[in-house]
Amino acid sequence: MFNKITVATFCVFIISMSAVADDIRLIVSVKPLSEKLSIFSSQSERVSLTQQSNKRVCLKTLNANIEICLPNFATEQKNHTIKAQALLNQRSYIPINIDKNGATNADVINTLQATGWFTTVEKDVVIKSTGTVNDDPNYLLQTYLGANLDVQGITTGLVGHNFIDAWQLLGDHENKVIAVVLDSGFYRNTSEMPFDSGYSFVSINDETPNSDYKPAFEAEIACNAHGLAVAATIAAQENNAQEIVGAFGKKSKLEVHPIRVMSCGTGTLYDVSQGLLYAAAQAVDETSTPGLVRLSRPADVVNLSLGGLSDCPSYMQEAINAANEAGVMVVVAAGNDGINVESFTPGNCLGVTTVGALTSSGDKASFSNYGDRLDFTAQGIDIISLTATEGSVGWWEGTSFSSPLVAASLLLAKQAAPHADTALLSRAAKLSTYGFSMDANNCATYGCGAGILDTKKLVEVALKINDGDISTIRHALLAETECQQKWYVDHFGKKARLCAMYEVDFFASLTHDVNTFALYRTLKGAEFLESTAEQILTTKEGKVLLESIDSDMYDYAFKFCSTSSDVLICETQWNTLDTSNATAQAKPAVCNE
Repeated sequence: MFNKITVATFCVFIISMSAVADDIRLIVSVKPLSEKLSIFSSQSERVSLTQQSNKRVCLKTLNANIEICLPNFATEQKNHTIKAQALLNQRSYIPINIDKNGATNADVINTLQATGWFTTVEKDVVIKSTGTVNDDPNYLLQTYLGANLDVQGITTGLVGHNFIDAWQLLGDHENKVIAVVLDSGFYRNTSEMPFDSGYSFVSINDETPNSDYKPAFEAEIACNAHGLAVAATIAAQENNAQEIVGAFGKKSKLEVHPIRVMSCGTGTLYDVSQGLLYAAAQAVDETSTPGLVRLSRPADVVNLSLGGLSDCPSYMQEAINAANEAGVMVVVAAGNDGINVESFTPGNCLGVTTVGALTSSGDKASFSNYGDRLDFTAQGIDIISLTATEGSVGWWEGTSFSSPLVAASLLLAKQAAPHADTALLSRAAKLSTYGFSMDANNCATYGCGAGILDTKKLVEVALKINDGDISTIRHALLAETECQQKWYVDHFGKKARLCAMYEVDFFASLTHDVNTFALYRTLKGAEFLESTAEQILTTKEGKVLLESIDSDMYDYAFKFCSTSSDVLICETQWNTLDTSNATAQAKPAVCNE
């Protein structure tokens, strides 16, 4: 067994160590080789060379006497990497990143200038676009798309779900995902909210299932455009100089299927269950569903901004089970009755992600249902979306508009990790949250779920899941550059035994107040069993440093645990850790010197 206090101490150490390793990006102009005395012999008595090789040269800074390392440009010139400019005595500008190791920017720049090796040494300038990211006229009003308390660099004091940064992470990701919206009032198919194939499963008020998901009579009797607004919150076209931006961002990477399960906002849960089976690409009775075109595959995410006061009926639970088994993530609004969601279905069913509403300042909305069944809360007031009038937008509120924000987050995660297990993504989402503000008194009293979903964090984790890099053990220094590894060993190696340390990263380092990790090992190649696996430690830290990891002799796994009445309760599932970078062969070269 390892001592838990020791683990916590090492966590603090690695954090402080990371703080020292800060880079400066410089743009330098290297003098031609003919102007230098030799391979980087200093032309200044003030500068002290500490080491040099064909690849790098290290020296002490003038002011703080801290070692810094940089590429050996003399060797590069001799090897013709910048031959043309050198031979012509022309100035060539080259970007270099230098680990300052705690030195100031000015100390690093002054030291490099004093060597006589460079014509100019300048700090690179961080720039931002002076134009808006998006030309949709109401984009800046959609503050919930930005980071928490910030949109486009402007402090707003409003809650945010970090969609914009998530879009940047995904870039031109090619994976296409499928969303199904079960609702009513879809009204129209426009360039701002282009729908894919839809259907109506409504079987009340003398209606029968048919292919018309936006019947004309709903517009004639002035039903609100609830379904249209919910869908547009997820998927309105971006950057097209029209009304708004959908939270998903690039609509070209998303199919949205409008499935009408209510008539003018009223319907039956059975019709909803049939729409959910459609989303799961289940076989249906063709005689009772004329004109239905089945999905090519199960949807990735289904949004249900609807519900009623009841226990969860078996037919609804079975439809949800079928959707889950097909890999569909079912997102449900918690309801607007200001009661415990235990009494509101399908938010009280198993296998769904239930979403409550926050005010724009981050506390529970007065109308939102609440309780232990709540998974998340998202902004549900001052959501701007499409209305029944062509070319117009309006302010919407309700858990109906919190739910599609979470649905959009999960769709982005599925785009990042299309083959990931939905249970794994659901767990990642619950851990990719930030806490409520100190002023969120209603959340503290009634319960608002795991927190406020941070879409950027979720997408970062999903990308790691996709790369198979979610839970790992590796040599502690592998994350650093060769120069940094050398510096750490020289300065801390003997005292901290860095070459004997291993970094254990549980589930992309995601942590939550209620979560604990339990680490186990078993003999190499043996099955993880309760009777034979040896528990090494328990910790609430997402990343720890340990000694005595032996990946040649043991396999390692962990369990997710939580505490109830001061008793640690662990799940049964074993989560294996990748140890390919913890082998003797993977040890940094500096540790073998």
